[in-house]
Amino acid sequence: MIDAEPESIQLIQKDGTLLEINTSGLKMMEVESSDVLIGKSVYSLVTPEYQKAYRLMHESVCQGSKETLEFEMIGFKGIKVLKIFTVGKHRKFIEKKHHYCCIKSIPHNKTMHY
Repeated sequence: MIDAEPESIQLIQKDGTLLEINTSGLKMMEVESSDVLIGKSVYSLVTPEYQKAYRLMHESVCQGSKETLEFEMIGFKGIKVLKIFTVGKHRKFIEKKHHYCCIKSIPHNKTMHY
C-alpha cells in the first residue's frame, strides 16, 4: 500500500530505527534496495546541524503530536533538503511505539547569496 504513494513514506520506530520505506523513499535516498536502510537509525541520515531538531520532532510525534520539519538529509549521492510531515497516531509494534511519516524533497534554490 505504501509503495503506491508518490512521496517517500517511512515507518520509524521510537528509537529512530527505520522499519519500512517505500519505493519513492528508496529513490530519494538514492539506493536500490531497502536492505541498505531497514534496521538502521534514521538519525544517521540527518545532517549534524539538524540532528537536535529532528530528534525533538521525532520524540514529540511518538508522544502523539503532528509535526512538520524542514531539514537536510545525507543521501548516498549527496545532501538533499527535505520536508517531513509526520502522523502523530501510533500503534504498538514489538513493545515499542512507531509512526509513519511522509518526506518530500524541496527543490534547491538556484539563487546564490553572497
